[in-house]
Amino acid sequence: MRLFLGLLVLVVAAALAVGVYLFRPLGPPDADTPPELLTLSAYAQHSYSRTVPGTPQDLRAWMEDNSLLDYLTATETVPAVSGNEPIEGDWDNPGAKRRVLLASGEYAVERVLLNTTEAFEYQVWNFTTPTARLVDHAYAVQTFRPVDGGTKMTWTYHMTPKIGLLKGMIGDFLTNDFGPFMEQGMNAMLDDYEARR
Repeated sequence: MRLFLGLLVLVVAAALAVGVYLFRPLGPPDADTPPELLTLSAYAQHSYSRTVPGTPQDLRAWMEDNSLLDYLTATETVPAVSGNEPIEGDWDNPGAKRRVLLASGEYAVERVLLNTTEAFEYQVWNFTTPTARLVDHAYAVQTFRPVDGGTKMTWTYHMTPKIGLLKGMIGDFLTNDFGPFMEQGMNAMLDDYEARR
């Protein structure tokens, strides 16, 4: 009986996942109430770090005029970012929301949680790309720490699935698909930052 119930749960979870994956939203997602943030252990995560010359203040000031979004180009599995639409507030301020547009015609909604010289935190939800539709929301953090030789920037993405049993699959997506997209974009931005110093 226990085996039967376990299999039944897996079948139902798989059916729900397939339904979420196959359903394509008809238009841009709403900037509705964002999902509640969870404890970090509930998320799959991926981090990438790189050290560049200059202070955190230097890098953050440069990033004010050179958005990371402009450097997020397509990989084999993740489409490029093609722009954004402000929804509420000025983007640098906590509580501000915007819709991120992807070159493939899909979207996501973001809101700022924290913006200081040392850290930028934001939440992403209402993904419309096929794989990311399995994601309930993401919590992302960029940190900027002074180190010998400059500033260490670390970008960490935390994602949680709509269905708890899919956490491993979301972890694989972060490592194999979204992680390379993050790293490629961050490296392109930081290469440009170093070249212009």
